[in-house]
Amino acid sequence: MRHDFWLLLSFIQWLHVNGSTGCDKFYTENDSLGSGKFECHTNGCRVKIDANPVKPIYLNLYKHNERLNIYIISAARNQTVLLKKLSEETSDRAYLSGLNEGFLLEWTPEDCTTSGTPEYRFNHDTLDCLYTLLPSNPNTNQTLYLLSPGKPLSITYDDAETQRKTGTIITVNNWTSVNFELNYSGYYHNSWNYKNDIVQTCSCNSKNIELPLHGKIELQSPGFPNFQCPSAQCEHHVSFSKSNTSNAVLHRALITIDAQSRVGVNLRLASGSLDIGMNSNMFEIISTSLLIEQNAMKLVYTTPEQLHIGQDGHFKLTIESVEIENG
Repeated sequence: MRHDFWLLLSFIQWLHVNGSTGCDKFYTENDSLGSGKFECHTNGCRVKIDANPVKPIYLNLYKHNERLNIYIISAARNQTVLLKKLSEETSDRAYLSGLNEGFLLEWTPEDCTTSGTPEYRFNHDTLDCLYTLLPSNPNTNQTLYLLSPGKPLSITYDDAETQRKTGTIITVNNWTSVNFELNYSGYYHNSWNYKNDIVQTCSCNSKNIELPLHGKIELQSPGFPNFQCPSAQCEHHVSFSKSNTSNAVLHRALITIDAQSRVGVNLRLASGSLDIGMNSNMFEIISTSLLIEQNAMKLVYTTPEQLHIGQDGHFKLTIESVEIENG
């Protein structure tokens, strides 16, 4: 109640400064939906849609042919910000607010006899979002993990039947495409952040790599930098192209390793007589470089069955073919 009082008071103060035309409308956070049409007053009309702390606002605007000022009202920061570029748009369109963000719409027609009257509709309660995902490399078998904060997911994959799944971890094996729907009723994540943060693809991309002279390759753990794929078994083989340069130079492999340990995670590097095993018994954080002879190289990375969110247990490694003076 106190929150509503201060928001109403701020709106009354705004009207006192900017003036009221008698056609202004006010929707509170308890109004789950609403719609209407602006009245044509040469002094302008305003519509205010109050913010909600747990639900976003999905706003649609229709049928107008001139400027409609659109403001975002942040209850948390006590700010009202004009969306200048978007206010110039005249096509039908939709907007999505964040939590504790409301809308203020202001329309001042140039001529009531010729202006199209804007219409609006908003939903303050439920929002369904649809996502479609495709693997970055469709020629490899990959496992997709969706991390959801306990929200039910409606998933269709590989043109199979739609399944309703609930849980914090949802696994889709050997996927080629996935469609899923999220319902944000009573809970909200910014849609663009949510998509980037919760979707991870696990693939070692293991292959035989041949480095040319002065060539460079970067390898990293699947799910890098903060998602540990379960039961990973990654093996990389690196060889070096033969060179006909003189004895005045030596060919070497420059290896740079950055890694953080985690119990159950193992990283092993073998090349010629060099065989280094790296795990939580040996280090917590490692950042070093090695200069070794150019022998065939093998890198093996394994993880336990459990999923893990965090930077520990990950590695990034670069291998570069270099020349140094012999002398």
